[in-house]
Amino acid sequence: MSDPIFLARNHPVLPTYSLGARLLRQAWVVVGCVLLAIVAVMYWLSQAEPVYRAVATLQLEKERVKITEANILERSKVSMALDDPFLYTQYEKLKSRALAEKVIREVNLPVTALAAADPVADLLSRLHIEPVARTQLLKIHYESTDSALAVAVVNGVVDTLIQLNQEAQPPTISLLRKMQTLRVVSDTFMPSLEVVERARLWRAPWYTQYAGAIIAAILGGLLLGVILALLRERFGKKPMSVNALQAMSGLPVLGSIPRVRGFAKRRLVQAALRNVGSPAAEAYRVATANLHFSGANHAPRITLLTSVNTAEGKSTSAAYLAIQQARQGLKVLLIDADLRKPSLHRYLGVANRRGLSDYLRGDAEVAAMTQVIPQVKGLYFLAAGGKVQHPANLLSQPSLSLLLQRATQYFDSIVIDASTLVGFADVLYLSALADATLIVTNAENVNPMRLLHAVEQLHRVKSNIVGCLMLKSPENAPDYRHYRLHQQYASEQHSLPAVVKSKRKGLNLALTPNTNATVQ
Repeated sequence: MSDPIFLARNHPVLPTYSLGARLLRQAWVVVGCVLLAIVAVMYWLSQAEPVYRAVATLQLEKERVKITEANILERSKVSMALDDPFLYTQYEKLKSRALAEKVIREVNLPVTALAAADPVADLLSRLHIEPVARTQLLKIHYESTDSALAVAVVNGVVDTLIQLNQEAQPPTISLLRKMQTLRVVSDTFMPSLEVVERARLWRAPWYTQYAGAIIAAILGGLLLGVILALLRERFGKKPMSVNALQAMSGLPVLGSIPRVRGFAKRRLVQAALRNVGSPAAEAYRVATANLHFSGANHAPRITLLTSVNTAEGKSTSAAYLAIQQARQGLKVLLIDADLRKPSLHRYLGVANRRGLSDYLRGDAEVAAMTQVIPQVKGLYFLAAGGKVQHPANLLSQPSLSLLLQRATQYFDSIVIDASTLVGFADVLYLSALADATLIVTNAENVNPMRLLHAVEQLHRVKSNIVGCLMLKSPENAPDYRHYRLHQQYASEQHSLPAVVKSKRKGLNLALTPNTNATVQ
């Protein structure tokens, strides 16, 4: 194992993020949980019975009762301040359990209409007696799904309060007369209640019915969303940054390809064939330039692309690199060497009747199977061919080395799309024949141990790994606005000739032994 790989194990694999950054990455989880909780509560409330509210208004005053020297009873109203203890004392008396029990007895309310376990507690929980601000008025209201019950309870409370107030006056007057005879205090204060409006009925407004449930749903959904977001951050797979990948693998990242949403892989390659501009295409141009200068003395002639996991985008990347090289004026041969699951022919829109596997079995000449890609001048394609039972046995044959050796005489660059590295020996045979091996990784699905193991395997065969190509990278995406301005400017210009012109002509790949072959 080489030194860079040994040193890479001592670096942190993933960067650390603050709590806010982690929650921001999982914002859709939090928002989704809140919306789901609100929808669930609203559906539950829509199925519930409507709530009715009965409201009555009383006037509570402080009355002074006095026995004069002439044995005459005098009554007078006394103004009260908002913080008068007498006022709050009366409020608390009106909320007493004794009053509720008397209402149930006097009004003859059906116990079945209230909670069977404790009807008094049920009555008090839905009965509200509230003072009106800056007045001496009291609002008494009761909410229930039974409109008749709501009216009966409120009127029963009003009648009971008036009755209790009247019953309390005769003993008070008798007490005052006795106190006057004993020459003690001859006056006292007592509450005076007057009915302003008896019970009126209407449906309770939506905020009294739903506000509490909706607030609870929002808070509950928010709490659940935060918990799920933190669990996803803790146990889920997080996108790896370019710096983290370089530190972990010990390899340079030659290209950082941003995520492209809404496009299948075939559509991406077809867009590249039509030279449709996109940030991804610009990122692949950067990767092509970095690959060109990755060699010690010259650009690699045979480039192999592989990946650790399946469906990471190596075939798409191989097609893009070959297309970009051909657009630079090079003559490029793109080979689909993934004999286990070939896909390049579908992306390019060509047939896969015969190809590499047929040549390695000796069934056909490679020149007859190489296809021209008409959309891009200078781009040729060798498909994978028919399915084989043991791809590694075919790829280990000397005829493959002869194919690549002769192909370098007719092509400026050869790009090989290989199979997945881990678990198969196919890539090892191909990497031994390549000048440069490029590992394609998905930033959202990087397994550090598997990647390090794959790099170690390739280094045992040949130390030609030039770097990694990171797909779905969360960083370094080209500026869309600048790119659109560039595209607009380019469309106004005349097409320019290619900067690099290939000196290789023809497609004569007749594989006859010729050790003294020269570049034509």
